[in-house]
Amino acid sequence: MKKLLFLSSIPLFIYISLAAGVPIIKNIIPTSANPGQKINIYGSNFDYTSQINFGGQKINPFSYTDTTLSFTVPGEAKSGVHSVQVIQGNSLSNTAEVTVTIPVLNQSITNISPSPAMAGDTAVIYGSNFDNSAYVLFDNQKLPAISKTGTWLKFNIPNNVTPGSHMVQVGLNNSPTSNIIFLTINDINPVPTISSSNPTYNIVPGQTVHLTGKNFDPSTYVLLEKVKIIPKYYSTENISFKVPENSKSGEYKVRVQKKDLIAKEDSYLTLNVIPESTLFSENTSPSFTNDLCIQILNTLRLGSKDKTEGGDVATLQKLLKEKVI
Repeated sequence: MKKLLFLSSIPLFIYISLAAGVPIIKNIIPTSANPGQKINIYGSNFDYTSQINFGGQKINPFSYTDTTLSFTVPGEAKSGVHSVQVIQGNSLSNTAEVTVTIPVLNQSITNISPSPAMAGDTAVIYGSNFDNSAYVLFDNQKLPAISKTGTWLKFNIPNNVTPGSHMVQVGLNNSPTSNIIFLTINDINPVPTISSSNPTYNIVPGQTVHLTGKNFDPSTYVLLEKVKIIPKYYSTENISFKVPENSKSGEYKVRVQKKDLIAKEDSYLTLNVIPESTLFSENTSPSFTNDLCIQILNTLRLGSKDKTEGGDVATLQKLLKEKVI
């Protein structure tokens, strides 16, 4: 009787010895998780030395008991099925599985700054649901982000980009691209253009003409046909110049030019110039219109602006007809 008891106690002793040292996984909750999500392993024989082998990556649990281990799915974990084991020294538990799913963040762009921009500028895209994998698609060209958060990312516009409208999106790993926003790239040295002049007709030699347009700068000058004229005044959208005293009657094309950039072929105006001597001929003196008289008054600086809008026009017409002036 004692002999049988002794023999039967040997396998019982060996079984208890093995169970005390080897970690055992009985359950995992949840079995499907996103990167960064908490997972609990339930089992036995866990201790302070326990580590988790998650798809080949060792992870330290953030809490443990002898029956529970808690850990976080790595943020860089890819979608798919990952094996899970508990490591304690040279001992490995049985294997369980966790399925990692990557959520669709639906990242979106609200605006971009600066807009418009120049080639080589640093721009900032504002939006939502960006993550560490975020990058920029500039006309489908993948560009890295210089810095980024969940709501903005900064990138460099390529130096060789051409002026015009360009498509911008934000892409994430394992996620569809964002909505599209368009960014206008301006020319670093844009060509000047003219939109209007004042006056345009019945201009006398020596009279000041005011041009309206865009892209003017300190180097801008006027071309009256082939005659170069330095402006009396300029701003980015306005230029004033004086018609040469020796100008003959006729129509003149006027353009603006700066450095080596000349206004486009369709960006010019035709000015109608009449010599000052014709103002006093017998044939033309009776035909002075109100508008022309106002121009003459302004040119000859007779009276104030207020007066030219009143009775001075009739007075001037009378004086011209009587050849008093």
